[in-house]
Amino acid sequence: MNARRRRLRTPTGAARAILAGLGLAALTAGCGTRVASLSFPAGRPAPPVPSTAPPTTVDGTGGVPPATVPGVTTTTTVRLGPGQATITGTVEAAGQPVAGATVLVQRLVGGGKATTEASTSASGTWTVPGVLGGVYRIRAWSAPTLAQTRPLEVWVADGQTRTLTLRVARIGRSTTVAATWGPDPPVVGRPTVVTVTVSRQRVTVGGAVVDPRLSGIAVRLSSAGWAFAGNGKGVTGPAGRVELTATCRRAGSQPVAALVGLRPVTLDPPSCLPAASAGAATGHR
Repeated sequence: MNARRRRLRTPTGAARAILAGLGLAALTAGCGTRVASLSFPAGRPAPPVPSTAPPTTVDGTGGVPPATVPGVTTTTTVRLGPGQATITGTVEAAGQPVAGATVLVQRLVGGGKATTEASTSASGTWTVPGVLGGVYRIRAWSAPTLAQTRPLEVWVADGQTRTLTLRVARIGRSTTVAATWGPDPPVVGRPTVVTVTVSRQRVTVGGAVVDPRLSGIAVRLSSAGWAFAGNGKGVTGPAGRVELTATCRRAGSQPVAALVGLRPVTLDPPSCLPAASAGAATGHR
């Protein structure tokens, strides 16, 4: 065989597979040809490996949010348990146990929370067992008249039995009366519109304290310093309001007595301005 160097053509993909299987050295030795060099075109680059790892679900403990790691997407799932801690206690109103109250227990981790509810026994006691340690927000209520005005936030250690006393206050024992006067301040001898709003707070079954307006409530105003159209009588409408017209008789502070339903209330309107100074005061304002 001619000893001159021969240049091999670039093998095809199939030829490369054969060479790989048989062994390049054995093939070239068999035919007595010495290979000076082989040149293969570069293959396609491998696809890039994503730099962001798949999301990881973690459950924070002890109220400490999970650390943020560059290149890692982290989601937070908050769990109450299973755990070795127990939260228990009583619900009281004016020092007396409250039976049938609802206790809302929330475990807080970062911006998330896990929630459960418990009911008090006849002796006012409640228990939430088998929970994880961490930060908890707890409040109690009994619709429609009792509510804890501020929730309690506490730390519960792993394996701890934490005993708490939740104190609720009575809501909605009486109506709330508010009045506005227009113009403000009123002027002696000029009509003034008095708007009286009547409402009464109550606690919803979900524990929210609301202040609904009361319609159909009789209102009567009287005062030695004011003259009232229609004898100062009116009835609140669907929005819980009634508008009455009054005229101030003399300058200064003139208290007004109001009878709202069967409840007497004292209203404190703004001081009346003398008619002579009303123009100067209005221009100044």
